[in-house]
Amino acid sequence: MRKIIVLSLLMTLVAAVPAFAGKIGYVDSIKLVTESEPAKAASEKMEKDFGPENKEVTNLIQQYKKKMEEMKVQAAALSESAREDKKVELLRLKRDVEDRQRALARKVQAANESVRHTIAAMIVKATQDFAKKNQYDMVFDKAYPSMVYAAPGLDVTKEVLVELNRVYREGKK
Repeated sequence: MRKIIVLSLLMTLVAAVPAFAGKIGYVDSIKLVTESEPAKAASEKMEKDFGPENKEVTNLIQQYKKKMEEMKVQAAALSESAREDKKVELLRLKRDVEDRQRALARKVQAANESVRHTIAAMIVKATQDFAKKNQYDMVFDKAYPSMVYAAPGLDVTKEVLVELNRVYREGKK
């Protein structure tokens, strides 16, 4: 009995497939995320927001390396207590560098997460608007493994990129 139900469902699905002759397209969301105006603006904003702090951390790393080299050169000439003092100073500097790196990484990650959610919502809206305007029945996202094959003629990424940039510009006003 179970086999009959499964077979009848399968037959119904197979019969329905040829009846569908809708307009189908796909977008490459990875391309949209990397080439769109909102993505480029977000990247510039992140660089502006975190660039100076990143330079500070880089300078701290340089300082640490320089002091390490100095310690290696001076180690033989220093007394035992002076060597210990230098080691303690280096450990403090190393801890400071690591703390600053972790703090910066956390800030960048949080900002990145927020930006990704915003851009993802814009991509969804732009894709839906494009599909409705152009009477598409389906638009798939190529970046997800649900798509096995798509003819190149179905790619609407460029058109959605234009729409995404339009939506972004409207939102900026």
